[in-house]
Amino acid sequence: MKKIITSVFLIYVSFTLSAQLTDSNLPIVIINTTNAVPIPDAPRITATMKIIYRGPGERNFVADQNDPSKLNYNGKIKIEIRGSSSQATPKKQYGFTTVLSDNITNNNVELLGMPKENDWILGGLAFDASLIRDYISFNLSRKIGNYAPRQQYCEVIINGDYRGLYMLQEKIKVDDNRVDIANIDPTDNTLPDLSGGYLTKADKVTSDDPSAWIMATYTGTQTDFIHETPKPSVITSAQHTYIK
Repeated sequence: MKKIITSVFLIYVSFTLSAQLTDSNLPIVIINTTNAVPIPDAPRITATMKIIYRGPGERNFVADQNDPSKLNYNGKIKIEIRGSSSQATPKKQYGFTTVLSDNITNNNVELLGMPKENDWILGGLAFDASLIRDYISFNLSRKIGNYAPRQQYCEVIINGDYRGLYMLQEKIKVDDNRVDIANIDPTDNTLPDLSGGYLTKADKVTSDDPSAWIMATYTGTQTDFIHETPKPSVITSAQHTYIK
């Protein structure tokens, strides 16, 4: 009970901060785009990101953004708005890649204690009024031995505008420290190699990620399923049929 009360208190403190954020008991993520241009749905644009984090139990201050000793990350990113229905809400969610100074090469880094990678999400908790549902669910999943994205609560400022409480979390992808499955090759078209691994997502459809198939939901609407690994451009018909 004590741990639950503490978690709720941390969130309450976050939301009582003014629109001009100065400090927080949570890490502070500061993102600035070139010429302060708005972040689009696509394609990803270049920005800089700083994560102010003094360590567990310490208060973090926006004024520390130019003190390297207080920064968990200080570098370039490529960022876009993510999600589908959540894009209609005022509080956007973001997907970003940490990149090197050339703005192209992926930069695998450790953010807030999470294993090194380059694909990350800033979840806006758009449909979670409790602000803790995903956090509890992800942690329970890992405690029973299944993978779920690691995450850390944080405050987010974009182009000088305080955007509120977010969860910095891992993007679900095939990786030794994320979804640890074997890569499947185009030649793997008979069992047992045909059995995987695969990563298929229920998500919005884009030109790069066309729908692999559609299934009805319990509400009578339809959900698109999309091949993530292997990608739609390389998955074979035998592999597609097997995973479907």
